[in-house]
Amino acid sequence: MSDIFRKVFLAGLGAAWLSKEKVEELLGELIKKGEMAEKEKPKFLREMSQKAAEARKEFEKAFNQALAKALKKANLATKTEVEELKKKVEALAKKIEQ
Repeated sequence: MSDIFRKVFLAGLGAAWLSKEKVEELLGELIKKGEMAEKEKPKFLREMSQKAAEARKEFEKAFNQALAKALKKANLATKTEVEELKKKVEALAKKIEQ
C-alpha cells in the first residue's frame, strides 16, 4: 500500500475521532510534503466531515443497540414500562380514594 494511500485511508478512518484541527494539521503535513495539492484540501475536509458524521451515526446506532441488548439481558424495566406502571398505580390510587 503506498504511503499516501495509507495516510489518506487512516485520515479518513481517524477523521471520525479526530478534531477538525488535527485533520487540518495532518493535511498541512501532506501538503508540505507534496503528497496533496492545496486546492484539494477543502474537498478533502468536506468528505472527511461527511465520513465522520456517518461514522458517528453508525457508532451511535451500534452503541444504542448494544446498550438495549445489555439492558434487556439485565432484565431492567424500560422507561415505557415504568411509565405504564406509574399510570396503573395512579389509577389504583384514584379507585382507593373513591
